Amino acid sequence: MVCPNPAYSQPLLVYLTPSGKPGPSDEAFVHITYQDLLDHVIQPCSILSHEQAISTDARILIDGYIRNLSRPSNNDGKNLTDYSILAIAGTENEGLESLFGSEAFQAALWAVYPKEAERLLGRKLDLEETDYDILEDFWNANEDLFKIVLYNHVKNNEKLLKKAHRIIKVSNRDNTRYFVGLQQGSWLNTGGKPASKSEASFLIFKAFCLKSPSVLSIEDLRSSFDCSLNDYYQNRFLKYLFYDFSQDVTVDVETHALYGSIIVPESDSWDFYWDKEHQLPNVKGEVRSVKMWHKEDFDKLMKKAQEYGIVVEPAD
Repeated sequence: MVCPNPAYSQPLLVYLTPSGKPGPSDEAFVHITYQDLLDHVIQPCSILSHEQAISTDARILIDGYIRNLSRPSNNDGKNLTDYSILAIAGTENEGLESLFGSEAFQAALWAVYPKEAERLLGRKLDLEETDYDILEDFWNANEDLFKIVLYNHVKNNEKLLKKAHRIIKVSNRDNTRYFVGLQQGSWLNTGGKPASKSEASFLIFKAFCLKSPSVLSIEDLRSSFDCSLNDYYQNRFLKYLFYDFSQDVTVDVETHALYGSIIVPESDSWDFYWDKEHQLPNVKGEVRSVKMWHKEDFDKLMKKAQEYGIVVEPAD
């Protein structure tokens, strides 16, 4: 910043960070966060630009910068101090808090992130099993907005911010497709086309079955691929990743409200591939695998596949 009279010019050294820690090592720097910058510099500029009828280009630039500060960025989620959402305008607080308190937002949060939701909301939600599919679609369709809502609610509470960290940093939406095979270049993909995470998970299990020198039992598969690989199911209603469709498939988590109820193939295409093409080979019975895999869960499954010598490659 420079004064009109050069004799009184004084540079202002600013250390700008996403959060309040860590600070600068040199005391010559003033430490501010993006939220400080927004509250004390950018927003006042925005107000003045509207009140004093400054050029339209300047107003668009300033208001666009404010919006970008609150937009979740795409990153690898490994930097534990760099939160995707950098700052949120105070004028948005009331509306965002209203959304946080809504039943729709809280139900969607619970459906996708039950562990974190219980900690953040301080209570459990009792949802109908048939609502989960709709709520997950609802969350994914509005993920950017919902992350802003959540971040705004916890941004001034370090303890809650840590609890919300995984949700804010990680996106469920991942369109990466994969090739799966018993060896490099020998892919099992249908028509040689790259597969979605759901289809790729089936191909991983298919490759494992094909590699086996003897016929496998469903217990062999369950012990080789534990349900802990998939938080989506472990936190919901299924204890395993594999089920024999020659028998009734039921909700088998005892604490679930619908424990023991039958999952009907014709009405539930979300959790399993029900068609014969996705019956696992070289296995006793009509065994199928679950098909819902979030990015973090699929990453764990890929590591497990590599342990068994199965090749999984993202498509270019």
